[in-house]
Amino acid sequence: LGASTLVTVYDLDGARRPATFADVQRFARLKDGLEHIHDGYGAVHPQDVPEPAAHCYQMLGQFVNSEKPFRARMFGRQVSADCLRMAQVVAGGEDAFRQRPNLLAVVNTVSPLTNTPEQMEALIVYAEANAPLFFSPQIQAGATGPVTLAGLLAQMNAEILAGMTAAQLVNPGCRVGYGTTSGIMDMRHGLMPYATPESALINIATAQMARFYGVPSRGTGGFTEANVLDMQAGFETALTTYAAAQAGINIIIGAAGSLQNALGASYAKFVIDNEILGYIERLLAGIEFSPETLALETINNVGPAGQFLTEEHTRRHFRGELFRPKLSNRAPFALWQEAGGKSITEQATEEAERILREHQPAPLPAEVERELWAIVRLAESRA
Repeated sequence: LGASTLVTVYDLDGARRPATFADVQRFARLKDGLEHIHDGYGAVHPQDVPEPAAHCYQMLGQFVNSEKPFRARMFGRQVSADCLRMAQVVAGGEDAFRQRPNLLAVVNTVSPLTNTPEQMEALIVYAEANAPLFFSPQIQAGATGPVTLAGLLAQMNAEILAGMTAAQLVNPGCRVGYGTTSGIMDMRHGLMPYATPESALINIATAQMARFYGVPSRGTGGFTEANVLDMQAGFETALTTYAAAQAGINIIIGAAGSLQNALGASYAKFVIDNEILGYIERLLAGIEFSPETLALETINNVGPAGQFLTEEHTRRHFRGELFRPKLSNRAPFALWQEAGGKSITEQATEEAERILREHQPAPLPAEVERELWAIVRLAESRA
């Protein structure tokens, strides 16, 4: 899943600026057109709308521009009720939502071992509606939890189980998941970096604990502390996402698009990260062994010193077997230079522009969109 609630945008022209409602819509549409990103979250928190209604603008921009599911906002009873109502309108009513929720709620406990009234109010709203709830403490090792990862995990487990218990008291049998956004405190800069080997280890342990309890897991991946789209952004995104995916985390939040320690969203990085995710998906798919894929008959037919390019077996399987990148260069230097010698960032920017220009998500029924706008206007009137 892509990044969320970021306040800064790295635009297609490279400019860095505050996020707007237009960005919410454009990021949702971009993600809708990227095949390896599985949610339509609008990525940013708009700075150009009334703050008391910002959550409604986020929901509106997402529902209108993407058919993919996304996450709810968790800032108290009223915000949660607004988000839930908009999701129910799109789902076809309260009963339809209960049967097939189109919204995922994430509860971040306030470590150590406490929570805010706003988070608990949100928990009650979503649990009563039977929305899936993932409990994800954001412990900072050495600051809001033990500096040792084993100690952090013990505290995290207690906070998650407490949240799950509260949800079951509200609505016995409601859907819950075991998650984390925990990491370390960087003792030099006094902040919490996400793209660390310790965060990756916490994700791995989270996946194991979720399997122990028999519930889905949620983790982080794809974040970077890089302030520009450079090699640091690339390797931190790839390594943290792959660690979480290989561990078996069911939902990886933040896996695409972010820069600047989860404060900035980049159009080009979403496209590059989509390719990284495709690479990881191919790795996770592994190698299929069957009489057909072992190709013993084809090997015998070709024989010593032959070639496989013209074999029917090759034509039958190469598209499904071999990962084909859209951005990564595989051409020799001369051919790459002849084609324009573009960097991956330049290609990603062009691809983002193309998707935003050409991709059109399925429209909502007019009456549904009108009802969503009515909820937005009501939220504005409370400002």
